Amino acid sequence: MPFVYIENNEVVSVLQHKAETPSSVEQIEISHNEYEGLFNESLIFDLSTRKVIENSNSQNVQKHEKNAELRYFLQSTDWKVLRHIRETNLKLDTSLTDEEYLELEQKRQQAAKNIDSEIE
Repeated sequence: MPFVYIENNEVVSVLQHKAETPSSVEQIEISHNEYEGLFNESLIFDLSTRKVIENSNSQNVQKHEKNAELRYFLQSTDWKVLRHIRETNLKLDTSLTDEEYLELEQKRQQAAKNIDSEIE
């Protein structure tokens, strides 16, 4: 079983096994899922309760990462939209079919909507 090791009211180590420690080090047994959660930062160890709890900051990080992905998608497809508009205005054959362009714009609209809903 994994353990959290505490000394002077600070987490000094988290190990997958029980270790020999001085008497000044408190050993708290945790589950394997809690151990994994500590390392992927979805969980944190709360010193006041001596328990593994959900990392509320983890949700904010995930939202920020998702918004960054959506913004990247919008930025990285701007050129396709501009090219299509330019080609259409110049009465040229378009690189995207009308269906492909409509699908792209629908995906971009959904991405923009998802970013807006995160901001509100």
